[in-house]
Amino acid sequence: MRLKVFYLILCTLLFSAFLFAGEDEEIAGIREIVEVKKSIVISKDPVISALLAVQYPGLGQVYCGKYWRAAGILVSEIALIGGGITLRGEQKEKFTYAVIDSAEGDTVYLEGERTIVTETTETKKNIGNAMIFTAIGIHIWQIFDAYRQANAHNRDIIKRAKYKETGFNLKLKDDGFGIAFYKNF
Repeated sequence: MRLKVFYLILCTLLFSAFLFAGEDEEIAGIREIVEVKKSIVISKDPVISALLAVQYPGLGQVYCGKYWRAAGILVSEIALIGGGITLRGEQKEKFTYAVIDSAEGDTVYLEGERTIVTETTETKKNIGNAMIFTAIGIHIWQIFDAYRQANAHNRDIIKRAKYKETGFNLKLKDDGFGIAFYKNF
C-alpha cells in the first residue's frame, strides 16, 4: 500500500511539473521585460555644466541631454559672430591708374585701394557690432541656462524616482498568482 501511495505522489508531481511548466516560462518572460526597461540615470553637476558652457557654446546643454537646444545655441552664435565680423570689416575699394613717365615716355600702372566711408558702411558697422554683442549676450545666457538645465535634470530624476510612471506587480499565492500593471498620471 505504501508503495502505491509513493508511486501516486511521484506521478502527481511529475504530471504537475509538466502541467505548469508553461506558466513559469511566461512569468520569467514578464520579469525579463520589466528588467529590460530599467535604466540608470546619472545626476548632472550644475557647476560642470556651466563650465562646459563657458568653454564652448551649447556644450553644457549637451551634457544635460538637451541636444536640440545646444544645436540652436551653437548655430545662432556662429551665425551672429560670422555675420557681425563680416559687416564690421572695413569696406575697401581697389583701383588702378596709369602714370606716364615724362623722361622716358613709359606708362606705369599703379594699383591702390582706399577705405570707403559712407553712411551705409557706418550702418553696416553698427549692425555688425549689434550682432556681435547679441552673440556675447546669448553666450552669457546659455551659461546660466546650462546651470538651470542641470538642476532641472536632477529634479526630474528625483521626481521619477518618487513616482514611477509605469509599474508591474506580481503576487504569488497558494491558490494562484496575480499580475497588476499600473500607470501614474
